[in-house]
Order: sequence, then structure tokens, then C-alpha cells
Amino acid sequence: TKAASRLAALERVQRQCDEMKIEVDKAQLEASQALQEAERLRAEAKEAAEEGLRMEGARKDAEAEHEQRQELEKANRSSQLLQQKLVALRERLQAAEGILDARR
Repeated sequence: TKAASRLAALERVQRQCDEMKIEVDKAQLEASQALQEAERLRAEAKEAAEEGLRMEGARKDAEAEHEQRQELEKANRSSQLLQQKLVALRERLQAAEGILDARR
């Protein structure tokens, strides 16, 4: 009976070891799945960050284009004003030349 008792104790220990191995295997599987999920999320975050950078670049490009357009409009207005002044100066010059011609 002492041998049977030891055998029963060994079988209990063996069952406990088997149960613990099953638990360890489950935990390893869960850890592996969690790691895969973390890698997937990391890849998504990286992709989102890259998209954010592209969008920021596009926003900056649009801002720069807008500023260039405003500068061009400002230059066009200045050019129009200068042309108007040039026309006025030509008219004054022609009038002055007409006065000089009349005096001669």
C-alpha cells in the first residue's frame, strides 16, 4: 500500500504537471497572439503616421501655393498701378510736348 500510495502521489504530480503544461501552452499562445496584434497595431500606427506626414506636407504645399498666389496678385496690382502711372506720365509728356511745339 505504501508503493500504491507513492504511485498515486506520482500520478497526481504528473497530472498537475500536465495541467500546468497545458496552461503554459495556452499562455504562450495568448502571448504570441498578443504579440502579433501588437505588431499589427504598430504597423497601422506607422502607416497612419506616414499618412499624417504626407497630409502635413500637402497642407504645407497648399499654404505655400496660396502665399505664392497672393504674392502674384499683389505683384499684378502693383504692375497695374505702375502701368496707370506710366500712361498718365505719357499723357503729361505729350501735353508738355504739345505746349513746347505751340510755343515754337
